[in-house]
Amino acid sequence: MKNIIGKEIRLVIPPISYLLMLLAALLLIPNYPYIIALSYSLLSIQIIFSVARANKDHEFMAALPIPRSHIVYGKHFSIAFIQLLQVVFAIPFALISALVLNKTGNEVGIDANFTLFGTLFICYSFFNLVLMPWYFQTGYKAGIPIIVAVLSYFAVYMIQEIIFSAIPSANTLFDGYSLATIGYRLLYLASGVAVYAVSLILSCKISVKNFEKVSL
Repeated sequence: MKNIIGKEIRLVIPPISYLLMLLAALLLIPNYPYIIALSYSLLSIQIIFSVARANKDHEFMAALPIPRSHIVYGKHFSIAFIQLLQVVFAIPFALISALVLNKTGNEVGIDANFTLFGTLFICYSFFNLVLMPWYFQTGYKAGIPIIVAVLSYFAVYMIQEIIFSAIPSANTLFDGYSLATIGYRLLYLASGVAVYAVSLILSCKISVKNFEKVSL
């Protein structure tokens, strides 16, 4: 697995993926849908699958004397690596937005707080659960799975956004920057991380079963 992970980082994840993460700086814009600033990682993931297909990555890996499950784990590592790195890149911009530039909050969506990142993890969870098992039904066709996964990602975000906007108590507890309710936002973030971790494990298990049936 160590060699597979090294291969993913050096050969499959293109340098432009890291540049796209810098667009998290959009969190500094007042009254902006901040989820957009955190969604360029999805474009990075699309590029990863394009590179893998162009280089016949999985066909080559499947010819090696390694378990197919390792191929699935390697690709899940790439996706999780990009997603978690996006969060790391975004944290400084979120802090500047919350503490300096946009202290009064965001009028067009969730503020740059713990709830936003909890929401992001939940959106990533559905994205991964749609994309990865579907993709590994073939091991090379990623187009339609990515499109549907992106739609699922934004649909989940919109549902959460509607809940926070339509229910005053939810908005009070989970949005904004009040120290009095920070515990609720931290709990929401922890819940999002837990959902994300469970979804990755589930996605891996389903993907391995799907990929074992594929003839490359």
